[in-house]
Amino acid sequence: MSAAVPRGVAESDHAPPTAHRSSPIAQKYELLREIGRGGMGVVHEAINTWTHRRVALKLMHPGLPRTVQRRLFEEARTASRLSHPNVVDVLDMGAAEDGSLFLVQELLEGEDLHERLDRVGRLSTHELLTIFLPVIDALASAHELGIVHRDVKPSNIVLARDPRGLLVPKLVDFGIAKRIDDHPYTRITLDGTLLGTPHYMAPEQIVDDEVGPPADVWSIGVCLHEALTGRVPYESTQLHLLLREISKLDATSPRLLVGVHDAFATPIRAALSVDPALRPTMRELATMLASITEADEARTVPPPAGYHPLDELDDDDDPDPTVVELNRVSVPSVQRVTIDESSLVSAESVRALRIGIVNDARDLDSVQLRDAFRSALDRGCEIDRFRSYAELVDAVGEGDVDLAWLPPVAYVRAARLGAVRMLVSVERDGRAQYASALLGRRGVVSSYEDVAGRRAVWVDNWSAAGYLVPRALLCERGVDPDLALRSQGFVGSYEAVLDALASGAADVGAAFCTVGADGEIVRRPWSDEHGVTVIDVSAPIPGDTLCASALLPDDVARAVRASLTDEVAAAPLAKLVGATRIAPGVHERYRGLERALLVGRLEPGAARVENK
Repeated sequence: MSAAVPRGVAESDHAPPTAHRSSPIAQKYELLREIGRGGMGVVHEAINTWTHRRVALKLMHPGLPRTVQRRLFEEARTASRLSHPNVVDVLDMGAAEDGSLFLVQELLEGEDLHERLDRVGRLSTHELLTIFLPVIDALASAHELGIVHRDVKPSNIVLARDPRGLLVPKLVDFGIAKRIDDHPYTRITLDGTLLGTPHYMAPEQIVDDEVGPPADVWSIGVCLHEALTGRVPYESTQLHLLLREISKLDATSPRLLVGVHDAFATPIRAALSVDPALRPTMRELATMLASITEADEARTVPPPAGYHPLDELDDDDDPDPTVVELNRVSVPSVQRVTIDESSLVSAESVRALRIGIVNDARDLDSVQLRDAFRSALDRGCEIDRFRSYAELVDAVGEGDVDLAWLPPVAYVRAARLGAVRMLVSVERDGRAQYASALLGRRGVVSSYEDVAGRRAVWVDNWSAAGYLVPRALLCERGVDPDLALRSQGFVGSYEAVLDALASGAADVGAAFCTVGADGEIVRRPWSDEHGVTVIDVSAPIPGDTLCASALLPDDVARAVRASLTDEVAAAPLAKLVGATRIAPGVHERYRGLERALLVGRLEPGAARVENK
């Protein structure tokens, strides 16, 4: 059962209103059960005691700021102006006896598109057109009335069912400002500053709040791309980097459409034009899509030269070489590029390899690391340092570096882009291993049962131990952090997380630790002065990786992997990075982190990522 509201809402310093009410709201709405919960309030299934109609009632906290109240009114008024079978009906609005605002909408039966894609990966041509054509028609009708949605995304497309069981896609949250309800891929700091990646926002929408219908066209283009491939067409996780990536998105690039049926190439390219004036109208986009038939599904865009799907070098790991898992979907494998070794430029096999690392990556000395790589590979190597993993991922994707030293989350992000191939990973078997400790403020949070309604701080989007894995631990225990926590924020470092817990600015956080063979913590960055309680410790997190750019020739990548997995040749490098051995990379070990990155909300068990 899905209400016509997003699953996440923006943080508030107020606790959400209680569901236990002795009298009907506005003397006519009796609350039946809770559907969803967030910082702004609670969504209930309710019944109109006069008409006996079941509805979705969004009950807000009485202390909402005026700007939020005004936007809530705007949502109701906008939806009431637009009468369309594929737009959720707003039935009523008012104030409860305690002053809490409420919004009443039709109760929708079914999952949303975000949930469907998590479950099935990608859509067939028939299902895609059945969903998107009615939604595009609804948006076209809105545009003709001068209404711009501004927040079109899969979680705002509910796949409802009519009484006959037929699919009726419904566009929800029409007219509500994008800053009100938390985007599935967005995180908000404690002071309300946006830190996430609004993947579906048009370039002009990020820098200018006054946008027109072309912004919705862009968002639909991103949704189409995701529905066909299982991924959005860009990856940056920091707002300023995402803006740069979106503003430079090349809609003509062959890489943009890897895995996309070529029948959809024209409408997606048109919708993702950076210049709003070059995008089609919704009606024009609908015409393009309506001409597509199911017969077109078998035809795909050929891959760009040098493109390699994930794990292509690991033939033994994939029993069916015609299918590779790309992100969260299985797509037909592209034909491999055959390289005639005799035609290769001889300088390619002897030139110095450029190896990218981040400035603070394990405090490795550039000269020592360069010499260790030269010794292991028996060829020239140069070390290039980057300020952040986002920049390093961009560089390896563009071929500015040949190899990249990436920790687990950075590798998964780069692999999702198709930018890298993992060659080797660091193993520390038999020694203390890296893990994540979920922490609570002493005397306030000591167990999972204490987490609800608390404030959490995390390191950043790139942190396995400081973000993805502790959130997975919460989900594994049935605690959805996006619904249970009062607020979440990024503070940039483990030190800042511990300081926030020590000062009382936060109640929940996470830090790295190392554990021995018996699971006991043997090293930790916190002390008794930080005043924290260990709620739980994760299983060992898979190690760092060395990845090759997707543009690096296959024979060079194979030679690098063979040299680095030679225990004698790679011994100095293994000692330098603190590894028991350097082993061939196996993508399966990183599946849990991959799921965490793709869906934002982990399924139970995804936290237990074993490094076997």
